[in-house]
Amino acid sequence: MKEETKEKTKNFMDKVKKVFDRGIVASKKALGVAGDAVQDFSDKSVLRIEKMQLESKLKKQYELLGEYASDTFAKKNSIAASDTKVSAILKEIKRIKAEIKARETALASDGAVKPSAGTAAKTSAKASAKPAAKKAAAKPASKKASSAKTPAKTTAKKSTAAKKTSAKK
Repeated sequence: MKEETKEKTKNFMDKVKKVFDRGIVASKKALGVAGDAVQDFSDKSVLRIEKMQLESKLKKQYELLGEYASDTFAKKNSIAASDTKVSAILKEIKRIKAEIKARETALASDGAVKPSAGTAAKTSAKASAKPAAKKAAAKPASKKASSAKTPAKTTAKKSTAAKKTSAKK
């Protein structure tokens, strides 16, 4: 009878082990799906925040253009797009609109931004922002906008790095 009890205990333990193994596999699968969903949500949140920051910058550029146009009209009674300050502001407006469009496209799709496209856009944004900032009058409002950009870029870089890491797995 002792042998029979040992065998029943062994069978029971094997069944319990199989149940736990299936539970662990199911849990890993569920956690993987949940992790992907959280990553997607955070990536889209970063894109939305970046888009809102860009829209704020766009508004500030329009304000700069309006202020400059108003001052110039008051002094000269004319203004031209060939004016260096006007052309710099218009160039920055065009760049910001392109960045906003890129974020909208990424949000409309699966939310994945290609690293090469995002990196190139950020590089060109930095390159074109510096000359525009030098040409345009440095206003305190524009300085605040540029300082707000840094944390979002850092977050975007972290999320891009996390995507690359999860893609390698």
